[in-house]
Amino acid sequence: LLTIIFFFVRESAIDQAPPNLNNNPLQAEIRLGISRSPLSAPLVVAVEQQFFEQEGLKPTLIIYDSGKAALDGLFNNEVDLAVAAPTPLVFASFKRSDFRILAAIVSTYRDSKVLVRRDTRIRDFPDLRGRRVGVHRGTSGYFFLLSLLAEYGLDASDIHEQDIRSPDLPQALARHEVDAIAVWEPHAYLARQLLDDQVLELETGDSFRTTFNLVIKDDFATTHQLEIQAILRALKTAETFMGAEAGVAQSLVAERLDLSPALVEKLWPEYSFRLFLDQALIIDLESQARWLLDQGLITDRTFPDYIELLETNPLKSLAPDAMRIIE
Repeated sequence: LLTIIFFFVRESAIDQAPPNLNNNPLQAEIRLGISRSPLSAPLVVAVEQQFFEQEGLKPTLIIYDSGKAALDGLFNNEVDLAVAAPTPLVFASFKRSDFRILAAIVSTYRDSKVLVRRDTRIRDFPDLRGRRVGVHRGTSGYFFLLSLLAEYGLDASDIHEQDIRSPDLPQALARHEVDAIAVWEPHAYLARQLLDDQVLELETGDSFRTTFNLVIKDDFATTHQLEIQAILRALKTAETFMGAEAGVAQSLVAERLDLSPALVEKLWPEYSFRLFLDQALIIDLESQARWLLDQGLITDRTFPDYIELLETNPLKSLAPDAMRIIE
């Protein structure tokens, strides 16, 4: 009888014990470059909840000011994987083809915004003609601004464009160094905090989709297939966790990225956190590339093949339903 009791207690203890994260044979270090934005939430959650460790990875999270900076970090070999919006990828694609897009991790139609000072009497995009507009050149905010100007018959020469790092844009608007800024979250929120009721958001509609995309170098794609599969599995687990424990996920993101919990909670419903690759991403990359060429913002006339820049097999193997690409 004592033997039976001992066996029962021992088996119960094993069932209740936490998983031994060191049992996974992979045990590979991985450096992750993210932007200080709620759009990076899946990677933050996967790190904080040890989902990468459960897949045999040892992650290091490196936080940059923007997705463009994270992508530069990838090209400078500071990180093994970066997240970036389409615009920096388009600019990079005209200079190099040694990188691959694994998947998008999030999509939103409300991340980018154009904010103006009320005392400038700017109320619509035509009013930006001749005004000082701050924007971080080469980012999604840059394309967002110029494409909106084009809708009203304006181009970059019709404004006094000032290239300012995204984190510095709210202060530039507050100090009246510029009349307007094209910016994304959390910088739009910070600008509102600085100016309170003296800031106005121009109406832009919901036609501009922003995605954050996982990007790796060619050599990593060739030599680290097991790690890539592990990364995607960890992010898939994070995706499920974020759907079930949104409040906990928001707290983790706010603390790790040093963001206001109120901001993260407010923006959360505007984001669709899921791993995917769809035809709309290809269309977005191609349309941005054509537009930038037409505007003379890119001089290299060799048009990239964006299908070739996709690394589709890992996501297709993990989640076939997440693939919406015509190959």
